[in-house]
Parts: sequence; C-alpha cells; structure tokens
Amino acid sequence: MNKKSFLSFLLCFSLAFALLKVSVYAESIIDNITVIGGNEINSSSSLISFSLTGKELNQGTVRIGVYEKESGTPRSDIEGTSLIGNRTDECCTVGLFFPQNDNKKNINYTVSFSTDTSSESIDIIQLSDGSTPDSDVINTEEEITTEKTTVTDENNTDGEIPEDTSIIYQLLQDKEEMESSGGELILTLMTSPHTENEKITVKNSDGTFPDFEVQGSGARRIIKIKVPENKDSDEKTLEYQINTTGSKEIFAKDYKARVIVKAPAAISMEVREFIVVTPNLPEGGSSTRLTVKGINLKASLLDLDIYEIVDGREVLACSIGGEEIFTGTENIMSSSLNMDGSTPGKTRIIVIKLKNNPEFNGKVTIGEEGNISGFLTELYPRTVYRENKSGNIVMIFDEPITLANKNSIHEKIAGEFNNRDSFTSLNADFSFYSEGNKFIISPSEA
Repeated sequence: MNKKSFLSFLLCFSLAFALLKVSVYAESIIDNITVIGGNEINSSSSLISFSLTGKELNQGTVRIGVYEKESGTPRSDIEGTSLIGNRTDECCTVGLFFPQNDNKKNINYTVSFSTDTSSESIDIIQLSDGSTPDSDVINTEEEITTEKTTVTDENNTDGEIPEDTSIIYQLLQDKEEMESSGGELILTLMTSPHTENEKITVKNSDGTFPDFEVQGSGARRIIKIKVPENKDSDEKTLEYQINTTGSKEIFAKDYKARVIVKAPAAISMEVREFIVVTPNLPEGGSSTRLTVKGINLKASLLDLDIYEIVDGREVLACSIGGEEIFTGTENIMSSSLNMDGSTPGKTRIIVIKLKNNPEFNGKVTIGEEGNISGFLTELYPRTVYRENKSGNIVMIFDEPITLANKNSIHEKIAGEFNNRDSFTSLNADFSFYSEGNKFIISPSEA
C-alpha cells in the first residue's frame, strides 16, 4: 500500500469511527422536563422530584446545574443533593433537596439537565417564607403547621413532634437480590440536613439490629448494612426499617429496604470410593464390612443391590436400604453385612453394588481357604491418646474396627515403648481389643 492509499484509508477509518461515536451518543437525548407537583414549591426545605423523558436516558451521565435565575449565581449546595432513580431508556427521575427559603421574597431558580449530546432547563419558584403554592400539591411528605410539625401516619411517629425533627424524604437501595454468601447492602437516604448520623437507626423485620455504618452529611446519607450469609435451604427475604430519631421502637412505615438473599447451592452427594473391607469369608459364612467414602454422604441414598454369580451371570439376590445398615459421617460411612455360608467344598461369589452408583461395587468370596481375610489399606486413627489411670493406648477411628485375626495381630503392630528409640512389635504381654470405632492396647509396662 503506497503512502497516498494509506492516508486515504486512515481518513476513511477516522470518519467511520467518528460517525460511529456520534451514532452511539446521539441517542442519549433529553426531550422534556416536568416538575412533579408543579413549578412552585414551598418555602420549607423539601425534596423536589423532576421527571425527565427522552431517549436512551440510561446511557452516560445526567449532569445537573442549579442557578438563581436573577443573579446567575450557581447553587452547588443544591446540585450536591441530587439523587437519580427509576432510570430507564425513556424516563429518568431526579430528586433535588432545596433548603428552606427564609427570605421575604420568592427565589427563582433555573435547573438544567444535560447529557453528552443534549441539554434542557426548567424554571421553578420557591415561595417566600409563609407563602403557599398555587397548586394544592405539597412537595414534602409532611403536613406543615406554623408551630409544630404533624407527621402523617405513613411516616409512623408518635404524631406531634418538634419542628426541627429529622425527616426522611427518600430511600433508595443499590440492589434487591444478592448471593447466599450475603454481603453489603447500600442505602441512599435523603433526609433533613441537620439529621445526626448517630441517630440513624436500622432494624430487621425480626426485631434485631444489624451491623451498619452511616456516611455523609447534609441531605444525602449513605447507609451500609452488613447482610449475613443465608444458610437455609430456601431463599430468604430480609426487610430493614429506618428512622432518624435514634428510637429503637418507632420506624417509618413507608421507608423500608427489602433484599432477597438466595439459597445456597445444593451440595449433591458424591461417592468417591467403595471398599469391601473383608472380601474373603469362610464356608460357614460371617459378616463382611463395607466402607463408603465421599462428600455429603447420606445413608438414605446408599441403597445396595446384592447379586450372586450363577453360571457366570449376575443374579439379583436382594436389595437393602442403606438407611437400615450404614452409619457414619458425611465423608465416610460403614456397614456390616451378614453373609450365609457356602456348600462344603464349593465357593460362592457375591457382588455388592451401590444401587444409585453401580460403578462402585465389590466382590465377596465365601468358602476360600476357610479364613476371614481382607486386603491391606491405609487406615489412620482420628485421635490417639493414653489413659492416665489405666495406661491404655486408645485409637479412635472414623468407622468401627473389627479384628480380623487376633492370633497374628501382635506381630502386625509395632510401637516405641519404654522410651526406646526403635519400634518393636507387640509381645504376648500386650492385650488389645476393639469397641466400636476404638482400638485399645493395654501394655504391661507403661
């Protein structure tokens, strides 16, 4: 590509990019502004709501400017109280907190709203002290009298309260749902500028008081509530009530925050290992031990299908409910099954399968060598301790212990005794026995 062609390409690319940029932002347009309740507002401090309509108003930033119309003086103190809510593609609600007008004349304001591509403004009049708007609409949510403020039942107080009592004008929350782990719920509270953070109180619907902190000053406060983890099997709806008086009993009825905390994901049972601990039994029959290892094990889900090999085929002999035979923890469970003996001189082969997980199975051979035998496996005690009074050494396992061959077990167990540096096998002076999941060794010398 020569230099001229490259420059032409670059110019076309730049124009295309510029057009693309314009097409994205051109749609964020403010068409109209309406003051909810009318353009004349009370002299008292109040939260005034503006309704903006247009296109793609949920894109980008809505900038706000407030000026005294006659002097052009900017009112950054009012701009700083802006609160944007109910924002959709075609509509946006903006709240501004106007301070009380103590002057003897009306104040004319110009309020402008702009996006990256459009700007609109509207004039409003805040009446002088003691005046009443032409409309019957009162912008605050309280009924104003000259000597005291009577709060309507919706605000849920004792009725007549001092004129300087803090008032809640609006309450917004940053989320309505969160994961089961809980987290932080952030509330934006529009209130009287003189409200003390220390008096803002939050209460759960169950009557308890959550951990929370309050930040900010003036008309806008931020409340951060610590939402606890949901450990229940179902989702949980939490409701928080607010007041600005410090009361532990009286809260605003109309200003509540609700959040749904999802239920934790169900942990399904997972089998990881199935062991036939004693796979060889004598002709006369005996019991064989089974061990299942996994995650979130439930005995009710460990049903067994028992087959016998007949003419080379597996024939179902019976099914056993796991709840009837398995005991243990959610990570390891065990069972003992009684097996009938075999015909003298013959061998029976039994196949045991987990009904819901047949890939986990094992065989029991009855009649081979006439002895009970198992296989070597790593088995570690959960706890080992020595009893002070008896001197016995006690090992506690996660499952019941059965002694397979008492005659040879002395030489199978080695330990360090009498402060010797080397391990030696047990001699005949040591006795041992099992009790459930305990294996106990009684040495003659401690």
